[in-house]
Amino acid sequence: MASPSRHRLLAVLATVAVIWFVRAAAVVLMPLAFALFLVVLFDPLREWLCERMPDRVAVGVAFLVAAGVLGVFGWALSETLSYAITGLEAYGPQFESLRQRAEALPGRLPDESDLQGPLRRALSSVWSVAGAIVLVYALFALALAEVPHWGRKLRDRFDDPVSTAAVDTTKRVARQVQRFVVVQTATSVATGVLTGLFCWAMGLDLALLWGLLAGILNFIPTIGSIVSVVPPVVFAILQFGVGWQAPVVLVGIGLIQIVLGAYVDPKLQGRYLELSAFVVLVSITFWGWAWGIAGAFIAVPLTAAIVVALGEFEETEWVARLLTRDAPPAER
Repeated sequence: MASPSRHRLLAVLATVAVIWFVRAAAVVLMPLAFALFLVVLFDPLREWLCERMPDRVAVGVAFLVAAGVLGVFGWALSETLSYAITGLEAYGPQFESLRQRAEALPGRLPDESDLQGPLRRALSSVWSVAGAIVLVYALFALALAEVPHWGRKLRDRFDDPVSTAAVDTTKRVARQVQRFVVVQTATSVATGVLTGLFCWAMGLDLALLWGLLAGILNFIPTIGSIVSVVPPVVFAILQFGVGWQAPVVLVGIGLIQIVLGAYVDPKLQGRYLELSAFVVLVSITFWGWAWGIAGAFIAVPLTAAIVVALGEFEETEWVARLLTRDAPPAER
């Protein structure tokens, strides 16, 4: 019989191997994860349509709706970056004036080109992922058409207890992901609208941009909320100078983000996904490191799915207990 220390060593080595594989195989795993994520989101629509039209037509309509929704999201992201570049170019003289004032201060203030470079690279990367998007859509379409048959295939292949447990686990994961998207979309819209209105009330230029940016970044819980505060504050300094307006913008947008992004968001995610706020933040950090910005967007539902799966096995149930607020998902 193997010693407990050997078991622990094997567990550590297996964990390291899995982490390495997740990062190394990102080009394959990330499109697959996104495709399954879309299946979970739009399968309820497919089921609703199947009650009113032939199955194949329902799958096609659901796919077109998904493509339209994601197309609008991608367009908003691209327009936000383009709008930011255009607005930054218009404030070139203000940047130069601010830089001259700050020459006496320690360190170096970024010039216009320092900020335009990352924005242009980000805009370029939006179009460079077109191939990955096509792959995700193809996997999504095929998987969406296969969903109605998965339960039957499981029952044909495995005994009733095994197939029933697998189907029940899948349904729990799907419900949690769907709730996450509903909550995240609602808080993102609220964050974007409030941020845009506040910037408009302050007379800050590009108020629509700051609202769009805040709403999009809010899909990355906590971290996105923090990052979205910086650009409007910098532009407030460019537009109004070093006066009272920039601190007010910082405080106002900061309060919106604290209430909605850094407090309400994690609380609702913890309630619906049964994850603690700490685990939510760690999951975003890990998946962002493994798969980049795309991983950060789906980090929370992906982690919730893993927790539900861990709760199904006696050997890993303690991990599910550690990551959830109360009892593991399998017991609920």
